[in-house]
Amino acid sequence: MKFKARQNSKLLDMRENAMEMKSGIYGSTLVSNLKCEDLSDIRKSMNFLLQQGKNARKTVILSDPAGKPKPQLYEEIANILQQNIIERFIGIGPGFCENREQFKYQNQAFYKNVSKFLENEDLLSFEEHFILVAGSSKSNFQKLDYVFQEKTHETILNISLDNLIHNLNVYRSVLKPNVKLMVMVKAAAYGSGITQIGNLLQANDVDYLGVAYPDEGINLRLAGVELPIMVLSPEQSGYEAMIRFNLEPEIYNLRGFRAFTEKLKKSASEFENPYPIHIKVDTGMNRLGFEEHQIDELIEQLRSEPSVRVTSVMSHLAVSEDPNENDFTLGQIEKFERIAQKLEKELGYSFQKHILNSSGISRFPDAQFDMVRLGLGIYGVTGDKELQPKLKHISSLRSEIVQIREIEAGETVGYGRAEKASKKMRIATVSIGYADGLDRRLGNRKAHMLINNQPAPIIGNICMDMCMLDITDLTDVKEGDEVIVFGQNQTVQQLAKIMETIPYEVLTSVSGRVKRVYLQE
Repeated sequence: MKFKARQNSKLLDMRENAMEMKSGIYGSTLVSNLKCEDLSDIRKSMNFLLQQGKNARKTVILSDPAGKPKPQLYEEIANILQQNIIERFIGIGPGFCENREQFKYQNQAFYKNVSKFLENEDLLSFEEHFILVAGSSKSNFQKLDYVFQEKTHETILNISLDNLIHNLNVYRSVLKPNVKLMVMVKAAAYGSGITQIGNLLQANDVDYLGVAYPDEGINLRLAGVELPIMVLSPEQSGYEAMIRFNLEPEIYNLRGFRAFTEKLKKSASEFENPYPIHIKVDTGMNRLGFEEHQIDELIEQLRSEPSVRVTSVMSHLAVSEDPNENDFTLGQIEKFERIAQKLEKELGYSFQKHILNSSGISRFPDAQFDMVRLGLGIYGVTGDKELQPKLKHISSLRSEIVQIREIEAGETVGYGRAEKASKKMRIATVSIGYADGLDRRLGNRKAHMLINNQPAPIIGNICMDMCMLDITDLTDVKEGDEVIVFGQNQTVQQLAKIMETIPYEVLTSVSGRVKRVYLQE
């Protein structure tokens, strides 16, 4: 199927970020760098492609680098590409056409310009590929970026990978030497995308990943993540798959322990060493975990079962972010240390110990033990008021104005006629609704969105696919303008306060139909 691109000035604007990753056409994933000017930019683009698409079929589309084409330059490009496994290569520009003999791929093609590429290539042939589109600022590759990206409605969750790495380094800076770091990527990495974030964390040398359920860990394995993965809520129906994909269970009761060891014995997999498990003890959360009076029976079971070995003992803090509850938190830590020491003494070997979550990492440094678990903090939100200013929000939820209208005094807006105009009003309809994760509690003027950095109240009841804003007092607002739901200037914490909930809910509620765009310089 040949494709002729339709110009779209908004979509073809140069991006501020050098690297973007998003869903592409026909089940593909698109990585684009529209500022790829030289060899170092090509190397950076290739590294990002390989980090995120480790096990995928990969296509690389490059433009001529900036400057005058030289044969030696194309020889170096060929060397960069040959160091990596890619299935298909396409070079666009006079320089690539003149130096095509430097490239030895079985599936390769060369075109003088983007228009020739679009005239001759069947876009269906890129189905389910990881596609790198990397072109210089003068290459017209903005058109390719538009052609290859999935066409969805214009509500987008932008995710800054640079900010995530920044937050990771902030937390690393407060860790004691040799303390390991587990990062929680459950619930689709708090709405950010589990495989994309998992691959990024692997490339940045975290020690462990944590997920809630086995299917999340399996998705990480299929995406090429090889890090140890702990499953917080392993269900017995998923034990067989966990063993197959080398996922490590959190064991929180004897029933689960017995069921897992029985499944190990029946497993077709063979292990040279005992299978690693994580023991959860309850120290005051009263949710999951062995209670202190059950530890003797647990020790007896562990001693009698050579198929497993405790790789860590853990617990969960209930109020680590609240200074008014420091005594309770310190009591949890003391109880945890007492139980862990007993387990270590009776089992006759050492294991990793961890109890701190994001707020606990910075507020209780003496309890970092062998490892800490970083959750919401890496996504830019923490209950530690002293640390929060050092973090950067990684997500920005954006939509656009699809229509503007004027209504007269006495007219009403939306379902239930919830908003009644007291004067002549100018209203904007925005293409985001509760099916995208915009909570209905934010309607009826309880919250606002930002248009050109101006607050526009949400009026009436929020609909499934859209909502309405009061823009009567705003200046220079037109159809097609971008609308910010949350980001750096209006934070998820602010929305959570209005909703009388927690930031976790705001982030994890952004639905799967909202396109994720990953940005990295």
